[in-house]
Amino acid sequence: MYPGFSSEELVNSYPSSLQLQLVQVFFRHDWEGCSLSGQFRELVNTVLKPGETPSFRAEIKFGGGKAHECAPGDLTDIGVQSTNHLGRDIRQLYVDHLQFLPERLTGSEVLHLRSTRYPRTFLSLQSVVNGLYPPERRDVRLETLPIVIRLPEEETLLPNEDFCPRLRHLLGEFLARTAKKWNRSPELSKLNNLAPAAMGLKKGIYLDSQPNIADLRDSIAAAMAAPSVRASVPPPFRDQDIRLTLQRIAAEQEHIGFADSAEPPQNRPLRLSRHDNWDDLDISGDYEGSSMALAPIYLIPYGGIV
Repeated sequence: MYPGFSSEELVNSYPSSLQLQLVQVFFRHDWEGCSLSGQFRELVNTVLKPGETPSFRAEIKFGGGKAHECAPGDLTDIGVQSTNHLGRDIRQLYVDHLQFLPERLTGSEVLHLRSTRYPRTFLSLQSVVNGLYPPERRDVRLETLPIVIRLPEEETLLPNEDFCPRLRHLLGEFLARTAKKWNRSPELSKLNNLAPAAMGLKKGIYLDSQPNIADLRDSIAAAMAAPSVRASVPPPFRDQDIRLTLQRIAAEQEHIGFADSAEPPQNRPLRLSRHDNWDDLDISGDYEGSSMALAPIYLIPYGGIV
C-alpha cells in the first residue's frame, strides 16, 4: 500500500499463486493542533472544482481568545493531506500495480464505505476517496457514494463499552492486568527517569495514571506527525527505543486481552501491519475480520472522542 514497494516486495506480498479477493483499509487520525493549520483552504478545496473559490468562510471565535480553534480530534489541513495521500497510495498499489481495482470508478459497488458517526471520519473518508478516485477518475453519473453507519448502541468499529457493561468490565480487567505487568518494569522505570522532568510532572506516568501511557504515546505521535510542532517534543521522547516501548505498551493495553479472553467471538484472523504516520514503525498483528465481502475494497475510518 505504501509507496516505494520494490518489485520483489510486491511479488512476496502478493504471490501469483494466490488471488486477491478483498481489501479492508482501516485508518485513523488524531490531531488537535488546529491553531497551527491556518485557514482550512485544503478542506474546502477538496469539495470544490479546481480553481473555484468559496463564497463564504466560517470563523469560530472564543471570548478568551483560545489557542485552538476546534475541538480535539477535528480534521484540519494536516488530516486532509495525509488521508488524501493514503488514497493515492491505495490507488498506486491496487489500481496501478495490481490492477485489482478498475482505473475508473463507474459504479458504487466497487467500494464499501463504512464510517463511525463522527464528522471528522466522514471528512477523512471523503479525502481518501478523493485520492483513490479523484473526480476526473469517476463516472459523471456518480453523484454520490453511500457511506454505511450504525446506531451508537450497535457500533462495532470501536470498543463499544458505553453500551455494553460487560465489555466495560473486561476492558478494566485488561488494563489492570497490563498495568500489573508493566508498571514496575525496567522499561517504565527508564521512561519515568525522563518523563517527569521532560513533561513537568510531579509523579511518574503509568498505564493507570492521569495522564497515562496511552495519552503520552498519542501526544507524541500527533506532534511528531506535524513538522510545525515536532521540535516541541522533548528530546528524550524522540528516541526510537522510547517510542517503540510506548507503542508496544499502548498496543498491548488495548488489544492483548481480546487474544486471551474466551468471551469475544471466535477469531477469524487476518494478518495486517500497522504503520504510524509519525514514523516508520511497523507493528504487525491479527485483526478479527469478516469473511463476508460486499465489495472488493472496504474503506473504514474510525475514531472516538479524543
